Amino acid sequence: MQRIVPVFAVLTLLACSGCLSREIEITSTPEGARVFVSQVEVGRTPVTVPFDWGGDRTILLLHEEGEVRYEPVRIVHDSEQFFLDTFPFDVLADLAPFPIEDRSTIHVDLVPTPKQDEPPSDARIEALLERAAVLRERARIAQEQGPPPAPPYLPPLSPPSALDDDGS
Repeated sequence: MQRIVPVFAVLTLLACSGCLSREIEITSTPEGARVFVSQVEVGRTPVTVPFDWGGDRTILLLHEEGEVRYEPVRIVHDSEQFFLDTFPFDVLADLAPFPIEDRSTIHVDLVPTPKQDEPPSDARIEALLERAAVLRERARIAQEQGPPPAPPYLPPLSPPSALDDDGS
């Protein structure tokens, strides 16, 4: 009996030595883009983000390099629900004597934004001024008319009673 306890303790320690690790590795060209996962900044590319559960994650990459700006990139990454996320497999995976890895890799080629050296054309300025005049006129009319009238009162619908069924 006394020998069983140490053997059981060693086996328990060996069983607890495994681990389940889940990661998303995010890289970009060029490197150094700021990475946001679910609206939280997690670092600059290349970066590895650990996670515990499957599901959708919104990943946003932003990058500026001196005078060059790059288009922001938004990705919805679906890390599918791993079968080891469900009971009892999640407990067994944590107790496994070997490491279990679930690793996703995302690579993004960032595209530079076009330079805006040229001023807007006269036609674009005129169109913008016309839209502004239309919106000012709409706002003036809405202000003169006041708030819209309240909708008419409708009594709540009542369920039919038993007396209505027989005609009385």
